[in-house]
Amino acid sequence: MRGANARIAVLLAAAIAAAAGARAQSGPQTGQITVTGSVDRMCIMANPQVNLGASTNIGQASGGTVTIADLSDDQQMTTKSTDFYVTLSGMCNYSHLLTISSDRGGLWREPAGLATGGFANGVPYRATVDWGGSETVLLASAAGEGQVQQTLSVDQPVVGGVLLHFHIDQSATNAGSGVPLVAGNYDDTIRLTLGPQ
Repeated sequence: MRGANARIAVLLAAAIAAAAGARAQSGPQTGQITVTGSVDRMCIMANPQVNLGASTNIGQASGGTVTIADLSDDQQMTTKSTDFYVTLSGMCNYSHLLTISSDRGGLWREPAGLATGGFANGVPYRATVDWGGSETVLLASAAGEGQVQQTLSVDQPVVGGVLLHFHIDQSATNAGSGVPLVAGNYDDTIRLTLGPQ
């Protein structure tokens, strides 16, 4: 029995010493909490705004569609010079690529195959894009119908306006300067894409 009491006395003494040590601490106690989070990579383009500048041959501009009312000169039937600007709201929160492409590689008559000797059925143009202080130029030469594209590598996040300048040279055609255009409707689709490198 004495051995058991001695053990209890030793355990009690150890518990009292531990409690006294806990009360004897002075100064603040600190703990650490780590908080983490993530942001998804995202690129956005929206709200195309068309500025016709000094062009007099634009028939209509609505959203992302621009109609050239008088593609050719009434006297010579050759291509008129055309300029317009489109600004889109843009944001990309990581390093990225901007790609500009033309579905047809120029403004082509629909259907494209009706050109005969002495006439043209395609109109070349260039589309210059300014984004985040850098610039790239898409040359849609109308040398042959098909997709063409140009890319711009951007090594930082950018927010602001994506500015596109569309231009057709006076008298430019796929059959040479000053060649008259075959009657009909001409079209192309320009695509702008922001995305991963």
